Amino acid sequence: MPKLLLILIAILVVLSDQISKSLVVTLDLPYSLNTGAAFGLFGGNIPFLVIISASLLTFLFVRFRFQDYLSISGVGLILGGGLSNLFDRVHSGFVIDFINPRILPAFNLADTAIVVGVLLLFAQLVFPKKVG
Repeated sequence: MPKLLLILIAILVVLSDQISKSLVVTLDLPYSLNTGAAFGLFGGNIPFLVIISASLLTFLFVRFRFQDYLSISGVGLILGGGLSNLFDRVHSGFVIDFINPRILPAFNLADTAIVVGVLLLFAQLVFPKKVG
C-alpha cells in the first residue's frame, strides 16, 4: 500500500506540472526555457542530465525504505517532480520555468514538488518521532 500511495502522489505531481506548463504556453504567459538543472547548472548537457536524473529517481524508488506517510509523501513529491522534468528534457530538450519571483531563479511546479519533498524527508530525519 505505501508504494501505491507514493505512485499516486507522483502521478498527481506529473499531471499538475504538465498541465500547468501546457497552459502557460497556450495562454502565452511569460516563461523561460531551461536547458540545465537547478539554477541552469549544466545547461545544454541534456544526455548527462537525463542519465543522472533517471539514475537518481530509479535508486530513490527502488531503495528507499518507507517509514511513515511523511516519508512516502516526500518521496512521491520528489519522484513526480523529477519524472515530469525528466520527461520534458527527453521530449523537448528543455524544461519550462514560469514561476518567477524575481528574488529567485524561475521555477515550475515540478521544482516546487521536489523542494517540498526534500523538506518533508529532512523533517522526518530531524524529528523522527515527532513528525509523521
